[in-house]
Amino acid sequence: MSFPVEQPGQPGEDRVREALQSVGCCDARFGVGQLGLVHDVKVGEDGAVSVKVLPCCIFGMTRLVTSVKESLSELENVSSVEVDVAWDQIGKTSPAPQPGKQALKLDLDTLTRKHGLKPWGQ
Repeated sequence: MSFPVEQPGQPGEDRVREALQSVGCCDARFGVGQLGLVHDVKVGEDGAVSVKVLPCCIFGMTRLVTSVKESLSELENVSSVEVDVAWDQIGKTSPAPQPGKQALKLDLDTLTRKHGLKPWGQ
């Protein structure tokens, strides 16, 4: 099995994923990378980047796709960006990574305390 090797000056998968950490998902305070919504990243030898993201909010998908394209286009040596929404992966993927879960839990706990609400099932 071979893995793609980042060429000098070429954006690699790690750089692409890092750039997506802060790309906002709809009205969430967290980026698609933090929430674990980046499903697949491919970087061609010519600098073409292809990203597949999981949908976060049906009403904000156009804005999300535009934001991902803008963010990745700013990376050095990116020749083109293609963004695909992985509608077919809903329910088939792993949950958000631990940092995203912790950030979301903290936010929900803060909101719950602030408004005097009880968590589900209590």
